[in-house]
Amino acid sequence: MQNLFDLQRWTRSDYYRLFQLAEDLSREPQPLGGMAAMVFAEPSTRTLVSFQMAAVRMGMTTTTLDALGSSLSKGESMDDTLRTLQAIGVQAAVIRSSSDWPAQLETAFPKMALINAGSGVFDHPTQALLDGLTMYQEFSHLSGCRVVIAGD
Repeated sequence: MQNLFDLQRWTRSDYYRLFQLAEDLSREPQPLGGMAAMVFAEPSTRTLVSFQMAAVRMGMTTTTLDALGSSLSKGESMDDTLRTLQAIGVQAAVIRSSSDWPAQLETAFPKMALINAGSGVFDHPTQALLDGLTMYQEFSHLSGCRVVIAGD
């Protein structure tokens, strides 16, 4: 499994391949199995529940760590938390934090996929991909689309 930190290195063909894969999997799911950890150091209802549901649909077991209920609240670093999860066999960690954590952890976890579910004001690639997929499903392309982003 590959990490998803940001979309800066993605090409147009990368987006279209992912959108096609998403459509294929929505018609014929192919369960992955394994364990996914939701590591949320910042509140988010829609993102957390969406990832939990997606992981379950992919045949994964999920566990959720919120900042207040984990060692993150005692000052443990995100790096140490992720090392613990990797050591106990977690295959994917979906991370939501107010810090720019991807800049610090890009190559640290070879046995576990890291998915950026929002890193404060820095990046939210999974939301961008969902928005892009919605536009692709509506218009069959992304070229020439004008987008207005409004929200918190």
